[in-house]
Amino acid sequence: MPHIGELLKQARKKKGLTQAEAAAKVGVSQGVLSQHESGSDMRVTTLISYCKVYGIKQIPVSKLTQ
Repeated sequence: MPHIGELLKQARKKKGLTQAEAAAKVGVSQGVLSQHESGSDMRVTTLISYCKVYGIKQIPVSKLTQ
């Protein structure tokens, strides 16, 4: 089962954004975005920013605890 970072990566690609483009919209560096997509921890406020940029309405709680 994919972790939250993998789900964010899939959502970014579905939107047709490069890591650099998505990072600029979210307000993080490309390196940080890459770390998040690889499974690194992130602040809830950053997760909310990703969701807004990618148009994600819901994330199953099980994905947040992996």
